[in-house]
Amino acid sequence: MRISIILLGIIFASFLLQNIIPAYTQVLYLNPANIQIWQFFTSIFLHGGLLHLLFNSYALFAFGPALENRIGSKNFLLLFLAAGLAGNILYWLTAVVQIIPPIPALGASGAIFGIFGALAIIEPNM
Repeated sequence: MRISIILLGIIFASFLLQNIIPAYTQVLYLNPANIQIWQFFTSIFLHGGLLHLLFNSYALFAFGPALENRIGSKNFLLLFLAAGLAGNILYWLTAVVQIIPPIPALGASGAIFGIFGALAIIEPNM
């Protein structure tokens, strides 16, 4: 089974849990004011609303398999997680140096931009 489809399933399941369990989001989002190490990873799978979920999911569905076909499932998963973590670390650092206020963050946007960046390098004319 494709990793990109499995990731979509995890993201949708997580969104469902966000709407069923009141404290789910608050425990797992990236909170620069009270950082917990797992939040750098778990916040990738959360979303702030239906539109946020749909845009990120569409991008993952439309471009994920194309990249996964080119670099393989293992490398795709590593890229997705590394880009998501890098995005979260950069967000946290901007809060630490007070470029932005320390407000919580969530979403797969960093991972999605990692997919876009990798495809732009591998398939620039896509």
